Amino acid sequence: MKPTTSIAIKILAAGIAIIFIINYGFATSRVQKEAKETITSLKLHLSRTSTKLKQADAQIERLQNRVDELKTQLASKSAIEKQLRKSVPVEDKPEPTVPEQSTRGLVTAILYTLRGSSVVIDDVILHEGNEIHGVKIDKIKQDTVEFSKGRHHWTQKIDEFPPDIWTKKAK
Repeated sequence: MKPTTSIAIKILAAGIAIIFIINYGFATSRVQKEAKETITSLKLHLSRTSTKLKQADAQIERLQNRVDELKTQLASKSAIEKQLRKSVPVEDKPEPTVPEQSTRGLVTAILYTLRGSSVVIDDVILHEGNEIHGVKIDKIKQDTVEFSKGRHHWTQKIDEFPPDIWTKKAK
């Protein structure tokens, strides 16, 4: 080989090497640029997330303060309720009793239907065939109820004063 060819090959090889180095430098610089852009984007996202977290922390603090206020109000209301309970006498509820003899058997309501009727006597709901105070309910009509006790039979309307048979013993 001629020395000039050998030098030309060396120069050509050096040139190719330089081109590879420059290309690698450009490629590296492109990767670095993309990496910098990704890092910048991530920093921006982190900043926005940090701002949102600070806002959430502030909201949580406001809510916690409101919860504390409500607890204080509740405690205050409980204290007031206790004072009121102490100052206001509690009325005893009357125990349910059998109606007075004169109103025993008072018909206060009739629910009349074709399928089956009901009647309210002395605050008890009853049906045909039921008994109350020894008195049998024979028939429930739209505005009256037929009763029997022993040999006695009678009819009553709603809120009609009940007869004395309600308080007499059956014969």
